Amino acid sequence: MSNGTRRAEIETLEAKLAASNGQVERLLADNAELTMMLAEVHKELDAANADVTRFRALYEKSIPNCPERVASAEQQAALEAVLESLAFKAVVDNDPEPTDDLTGGPTPAAGPPATDPDAPPAKDPPVRRSGGGRRRLDLTSLPVKTIVID
Repeated sequence: MSNGTRRAEIETLEAKLAASNGQVERLLADNAELTMMLAEVHKELDAANADVTRFRALYEKSIPNCPERVASAEQQAALEAVLESLAFKAVVDNDPEPTDDLTGGPTPAAGPPATDPDAPPAKDPPVRRSGGGRRRLDLTSLPVKTIVID
């Protein structure tokens, strides 16, 4: 290769390098701009999450007396379990003679709960439904007619 062709080759490579450096600078500027936009989106998202949390708290505050839906049989079983644990606690605390708060007399001796926690729950009798719909017709007050067919 001659010195002139090398020089032309070097100049073309330097031109390509300059063009590549220009592209890198543009890409770095675009990257910085996109990073700033992403930071703004994250700030807006955090603000929206805070608003949702605040609105949820206000909504829950506005309906404080909304009872949970629990079957009455489950409520009764839970109440009995609490009462049994309280009675068992009184015996465990070595109370010489625990008294019943309602009657003032001694409470019956309580031991550990009589139910086995691994046993399946007892089946309750089916709940009778109310008589919805039409009322029954009182047949005693209706007039009686005799019809003779020939």
